[in-house]
Amino acid sequence: MSFDFPSLLSADGAPVWAAALCTLAIWTFLIRDNPIYRLAEHVMVALAAGWGVGYYYYSYIHPVITEELIGQGRWFYIIPIILGLFLYTRFIPSVSWLARYPMSAYIGYGAGYYLAFNAKPFLSQVTASFVSFSQPAFTGTLNQIVFFICILASLVYFFFTISKERPAMGYASQLGKIVILIALGAHFGNTVLYRYNLFLGRLSYVLGEWMGLLQ
Repeated sequence: MSFDFPSLLSADGAPVWAAALCTLAIWTFLIRDNPIYRLAEHVMVALAAGWGVGYYYYSYIHPVITEELIGQGRWFYIIPIILGLFLYTRFIPSVSWLARYPMSAYIGYGAGYYLAFNAKPFLSQVTASFVSFSQPAFTGTLNQIVFFICILASLVYFFFTISKERPAMGYASQLGKIVILIALGAHFGNTVLYRYNLFLGRLSYVLGEWMGLLQ
């Protein structure tokens, strides 16, 4: 077994070394919490914060001020700029109440925009629950019946205004609980599989790109 590390001083090798060492530093947390892991964690957070500030400044703040506000004379942009600056009054206790106005405007606008333009995916989920039992094959009809029963049982589980002591409501609620647990288990398994794929990707990078063991 021979290692084929890229040159640390080359333009292509230095990023590979940095990525591999940061990956190994994060993996040291599998042993226990240690200064190497905390250093890598702080570097990652600092790089993400610095990149975010630079990206938003050159992509939004600078073009709006230089091109639209000053260049095109859209002086009404001063209003959202002032509201944005009000957010920083949270660091001044005497005028921290001013931060409530931009937060209220942001939440109100965001909720209205979301309901106006992003409601279709949720409505499609609701309309997809209206199943048809007129399938050509028996297996298709059986699947639709099971799907319909699971939907009703899940809804019954969240009925808190009706007593669950009634036998029908009690059994339906228990069935709904089982259906919800199955769905949550499937989502959790999918999340674990996704994280597992991420781990394999980083392991392949360390063994292949950095150590040169994978051809």
